[in-house]
Amino acid sequence: MPREATSPTVAVTMDPSLYRDVLSAAQSDGVSVPAWLTEAARRTVAIRRGLEAVAEWESLAGPLTEAEMDAARERRRERLARLRDA
Repeated sequence: MPREATSPTVAVTMDPSLYRDVLSAAQSDGVSVPAWLTEAARRTVAIRRGLEAVAEWESLAGPLTEAEMDAARERRRERLARLRDA
């Protein structure tokens, strides 16, 4: 994803053991710690937006049924399989 013209610099303080885990994950993914944290933040924001969308849908249409949840899980499995095969 292209960066905006100017990116703010953010200082983050975290527990040392969490930092070791982040450093290890970034190294494993072959990216810098800032890049890894940016992607983690992006995923977290996407998850929150998804949860907000589900909550909005449920406020209008009622709770999702088990059949709808099963269908969503199946679509997720299929998508993950396609991504692994790519």
